[in-house]
Amino acid sequence: SEVVIAGRDLLGSALEVYFGTRSASIRQLNDGEIRVTVPKAPKGASLVGVRVVRDGTPSDNSLTFTYAAGGGGSRGKGKPKK
Repeated sequence: SEVVIAGRDLLGSALEVYFGTRSASIRQLNDGEIRVTVPKAPKGASLVGVRVVRDGTPSDNSLTFTYAAGGGGSRGKGKPKK
């Protein structure tokens, strides 16, 4: 599934998004939002932290993502700020 992360000043020379320790594939990016493909859930995990790293600096927000049981959906919470 895909998720949109809204924020500001997201463009940079290097951008990475992590769900827990797993890297997400960035599908679309502009200065105000990132559209990513959610990586496969870690075994046994349902709630993971989401980190947006721009030019080596992580966002200063606490973002979380909940994997739905059985893979039938998911939900995220929070917005990155820079």
